[in-house]
Amino acid sequence: MTYSIIANNKLKDKEILYNFRKEMVFKYYEIKSYRKTASEFGVNVKTVIKWVKRYQCMGLAGLIDLPRSPKLVRNKLSQQKADLIVKLRKITGFGARRLKREFTLPMSSGAIGNIRRK
Repeated sequence: MTYSIIANNKLKDKEILYNFRKEMVFKYYEIKSYRKTASEFGVNVKTVIKWVKRYQCMGLAGLIDLPRSPKLVRNKLSQQKADLIVKLRKITGFGARRLKREFTLPMSSGAIGNIRRK
C-alpha cells in the first residue's frame, strides 16, 4: 500500500499511517539517504525530510498527525461588541450595512451580518 493512498483516505487508520512513517524513518537511518528512502517508499523526498525532522524533534510521538485546527481565533469579535450589535439591531431594525454606516462600527458589514444571523 502506498503512502498517498493511506494519507489521502478519509477513513484512514491512524495505526497503519503511524507504522508506515516509523518504517520510513527507520529505513532512512539505516541507509542515510533521503532520496533512496523516498523512492523505496514511493513518496516525495520532502515527505521523508518532514517525518525525519519530526522524529528528531519529538521522537516517536512526532510521527502522529498534529491537529490542523487553529488553537486561537484571532479576529473573533468580543461578546460585548456582539451584544451591542444585537441590541442596536433590536432597537433600529437596520441591516448590517446600515448599522455599520449609521453607528460607524469598526467591524465589517459581513461580520455584523454574521452576528445578526446568529
